[in-house]
Amino acid sequence: MTPEQIRLVEAVIAQIGEHPEYAGRFYERLFAAAPQTAGMFPDVQAQQQKLTDELTAMVALLNDLGSLEERAQELGARHRGYGVRAGHYRLAREAMADTLRDVLGDEFGPDQEAAWNRATSLITELMMSA
Repeated sequence: MTPEQIRLVEAVIAQIGEHPEYAGRFYERLFAAAPQTAGMFPDVQAQQQKLTDELTAMVALLNDLGSLEERAQELGARHRGYGVRAGHYRLAREAMADTLRDVLGDEFGPDQEAAWNRATSLITELMMSA
């Protein structure tokens, strides 16, 4: 990722922090697109905070690929234990981007979306490599 892409993704994460409804809307979209995933999250309220915290932590590591890889692989191993498969990652990335478009509106323009998609693709690739 370029420094500019990282800066754009960091700005998106900062904006998510200003929109606490983001995580709830993300899970609504994910469960609508893939109802079978709802059973993977018995405590959706707690999971919403975990999602926001984990996204923030991962984005903070985009400039430190070694640490990002380590954290993403640990998270990927846990997700595999919950039953998450490769196809779920694609659905989650789509739900994230759709929710960002909905919540952030014009602040999530083409450049932000391209950078976000690049970052989440990298993170999910690392998660699946565990």
